[in-house]
Amino acid sequence: ANLAAAILVETHRMQAQPAPTSTHNGHPVRYPSLRIGAGGDLDTETTGQAWALAVTWAHYNLPDLRIWLYTRSYGLEDQPDPAEPLARLTGQHSGSNLAVYLSTDRSMIDRTIRALRIPAYRGLPVAILARTTAEALAILDRLPTDNPRAIVCPVDDGRLGLTVSRRGTTHYQGACQKCRACLPSGQTQPHIIFLQR
Repeated sequence: ANLAAAILVETHRMQAQPAPTSTHNGHPVRYPSLRIGAGGDLDTETTGQAWALAVTWAHYNLPDLRIWLYTRSYGLEDQPDPAEPLARLTGQHSGSNLAVYLSTDRSMIDRTIRALRIPAYRGLPVAILARTTAEALAILDRLPTDNPRAIVCPVDDGRLGLTVSRRGTTHYQGACQKCRACLPSGQTQPHIIFLQR
């Protein structure tokens, strides 16, 4: 938990207070953010609990930091779900700084259906990997969700590049910072469609 909190602190500092030698010096990020598991998924329930403790700490100490993750670490047979401690947080904090997406595809539909019926995961948005938008919407139609909003990731459909010029500056920002659809906003997050390449 201390390591996870240190990652959150440093991530926030680097974005909100760029160092003098940073290419972004004088142009702090407007919405500091961190994607948990950008290099992989949650491996154990202990990892999920550590991140949940750190995210709770950040909720009170770094209130402008937005944290999100896409995870397949749910609905696992005969073992605790690493994502559950984080999923529970999404319903506990008003104006939450955390968004948890249940990742799914054609091979995981049944597991996602079962998970969305569990209180910890009920109401969470889904990140769908599919060959086409139509296939993704067909998967979404099978899931027990009341959320009608779904968008295609603007990088996947070509609306945004991986980096985007920051208007009025010579600096660039990541596509997620520009789009912000996946970042928690205190409102219901849309389902996200990722197109296979």
